[in-house]
Amino acid sequence: MATDWSALKPLEIGLCSWCLHHTREKELRQAMEGFKLRAMQLALAPIAHLEPAERRLVVEEFKNSPLILTCGMVAYHGEDYTTRETIHQTGGLVPDDTFEERYALTIACGEVARDIGLKRISTHVGFIPPSIEKTAFDKIRHRLGQVCDDYAKFGISLLFETGQETADTLVTFLKALNRPNAGVNFDPANMLSYGKGDPVAAIKVLAPYIQHVHAKDSKRVVPLPVEEEKWRGRETPLGTGNVNLVGVIQALKEIGYKGPLIIEREAGTERAADIRTGIAFLQKNT
Repeated sequence: MATDWSALKPLEIGLCSWCLHHTREKELRQAMEGFKLRAMQLALAPIAHLEPAERRLVVEEFKNSPLILTCGMVAYHGEDYTTRETIHQTGGLVPDDTFEERYALTIACGEVARDIGLKRISTHVGFIPPSIEKTAFDKIRHRLGQVCDDYAKFGISLLFETGQETADTLVTFLKALNRPNAGVNFDPANMLSYGKGDPVAAIKVLAPYIQHVHAKDSKRVVPLPVEEEKWRGRETPLGTGNVNLVGVIQALKEIGYKGPLIIEREAGTERAADIRTGIAFLQKNT
């Protein structure tokens, strides 16, 4: 089965589909074969936007694929990553003016995932406010509780991608959310780029919730910008940044994580070469 994790080796190396600029199974499979990889996280929105007949066809292609799909992903049109401030204002399910449209897409992606057989979907939910901001905190808790409840009907867990808040803030929120199908997609580079703490230390805090991991690196911006809207790091090929991925891998082993390590390379002009660099780095250090 294309979504059967039991076929994976512990810490098996995989790749995000959106790194490859393809959406159909055949092209993705051929690209993955070129990298000698079989574990892939699948972007769901391009499939959800298809007309029903074509969507059913694409779903069947992925259901019967030799690729092992580890997790789905939902991204939203209109998210602006120019600065930390622009993504704060436009990210995820927090902004009121886009919530209804994005909620509908989130559920549509859940339906696609259910039909393929996926059990997990990750997304950047948006900046979670601290619990002392009670009105804002309760609003996003209600919204994400609604998503979790809808996903539970599909047999799917919602995974919060790390980076936009500290590990402590995220754990506080997950405890308040109190949904058994809420978890974490751990992305160590995001934590450095957003300036939200040490990824190795964060693994110990988030350990009960980590269900899926992105392998991504980030190089610290020097001199460190002091403006809140500035990024603290810039994405870089695996092993060439400041994330301490060796420490991250060791910490994951210590908490008993046995899932895949999914390479996410979104920047740069030589993605194929960067992905191969990342594969070699992970092969050496796992």
